[in-house]
Amino acid sequence: RLGYGSPLLSPRIDVIQEYIARCVRYRTHSKNAKYVVMEMLNHRRTPASRVAFMDVRLEGGQTVNSVSPCRSLDDLVRLFDVRRTMAIPGRGGGGGGAAVEDDADAHRYDDRYFTDHDKFRRERLAGDGSGATTKGGEDSDGGKAPKRQKVDY
Repeated sequence: RLGYGSPLLSPRIDVIQEYIARCVRYRTHSKNAKYVVMEMLNHRRTPASRVAFMDVRLEGGQTVNSVSPCRSLDDLVRLFDVRRTMAIPGRGGGGGGAAVEDDADAHRYDDRYFTDHDKFRRERLAGDGSGATTKGGEDSDGGKAPKRQKVDY
């Protein structure tokens, strides 16, 4: 049976550490990196028949709840004990240039998407303004959302 213990797969912690190291190298925005790491830590997208064989624990004890407070790539690097050879730009110690993070980001990310997905989805569908799309086909700015086109295959 395949699972995270399979000799055919790299340990999940190694995959996450390598991903974070690449995020640092390629100056990925921390919100995007955090989203991907949180997706790697949960099993919402795993086929139900496989979930029983997947170990939710990591060697370092990291969980979705321990990733949730991370607000920068530095936080993710520390949490997952990533060895890096390039400093994050704008943080001193090489790389130079302006910081990649932008506090005036237009996107709103909510960790409840991972920590309490069912409640988050119900609130979003109820149109309380917590998501990018609200009921009635309108986007969060009050404009009309684009209609989807039917595609014949």
